[in-house]
Amino acid sequence: MKKKTFIILICILILIISCSSQRSSNQKNEDFRRGSSGLVMRLIDNAPPARQYDEEPLNVLVEVHNAGATDIVDGSGKLYLSGFDPSLITGISTAGKRIGDLEGKDFDFLDGGFDFFNFQGNVRDLRQRNIERYEPTLLVTSCYEYETIANPEVCIDGDPYTINYQQKVCSGTSPLGNFRSDQGAPVAVTKVRVEPAPRKTRFEINVENIGKGLAFQPDLSFLEKCNPYDDDGLDFDDINLVRVEEVKVGNVDIKSTCKPLENGLLRIKSDRTSKTGAAVRGSGIMRCELTNINEPAFSSPLRIKLTYGYRDSIQKKVELIQVP
Repeated sequence: MKKKTFIILICILILIISCSSQRSSNQKNEDFRRGSSGLVMRLIDNAPPARQYDEEPLNVLVEVHNAGATDIVDGSGKLYLSGFDPSLITGISTAGKRIGDLEGKDFDFLDGGFDFFNFQGNVRDLRQRNIERYEPTLLVTSCYEYETIANPEVCIDGDPYTINYQQKVCSGTSPLGNFRSDQGAPVAVTKVRVEPAPRKTRFEINVENIGKGLAFQPDLSFLEKCNPYDDDGLDFDDINLVRVEEVKVGNVDIKSTCKPLENGLLRIKSDRTSKTGAAVRGSGIMRCELTNINEPAFSSPLRIKLTYGYRDSIQKKVELIQVP
């Protein structure tokens, strides 16, 4: 009887290990570069409550989730709390809170990293100031550096108009392989158009801000200007710009052929340039080309890498009242 029970237990254990391995294998096969989010913020329920007395400390607890495919490294992002009268709520630093290392999604970690930040302030005695209630709208702003990587598979055909009957593995009209219009980031390569010509192939690449925030130049100095307390703030020359880090066909770098770039930056066109940067969206187009093609038609990955700063915000209105 004991031997039979032991055999049954061994079979169950093998079944569990087999199922776990299959789940792990299926998870690794999922494409982690999908979605339009980067850093996602959420205010924890009742922190702060919608209504509280002025004798209680004000605690604003923020959950931060790296829902995109880029690791945020220590020092490349900050959170700020603003929107209140500093003469009525004190103790909130204008320097913000530094975001530490926060892992993004990858093959082995499809959820992305989480962290929590608490802004704690003190509410001044409202009765002494003849204020019955104070109802500020608290604004939490995130400023961070992020990247987008797209790897569509394209057809390279240096002899698209041939009249012979040579068999080809692809043509310029072939659909892109391994391509989505989102890549696990708030800025995305939304479209790639392939234009074959004799001995060259041109690419028209559309880049769009598909997130809810504002893209700006990727540099620590611009990251500081993203601070809502900064005297200068981000201006028109800083925003709606992404840096083109790489454009490669296989191992061939074609970034130098890409136009129009401003010192390596692609301007993302936008209908408006709100000072707050809320929900500013637009798209830009760059054109690149691969030349001196002598091989028969073949498919190859087109690697596009973009870097940028990004700003987003969430808000909540609270009511602060006198102690009875």
